[in-house]
Amino acid sequence: MTSVNFKEFLYAQCKEIEKYKWYLGVQLHHDPLLDRTIEDIGCEWIQLFAADYRKYWEEKNKKQID
Repeated sequence: MTSVNFKEFLYAQCKEIEKYKWYLGVQLHHDPLLDRTIEDIGCEWIQLFAADYRKYWEEKNKKQID
């Protein structure tokens, strides 16, 4: 993976973490940052979804990576 691809991957992960934060807010009916930090939410997303998201992202961007 080139540095450009890696930056795109990190950006995409950050966007997914933001979506997860939004989803948590919908579930809780309030901003999840009232209960926890963005770091906690990010770590939770990493534990739950990062491995699957990387596989998905690599498949989706296979031609760009090679």
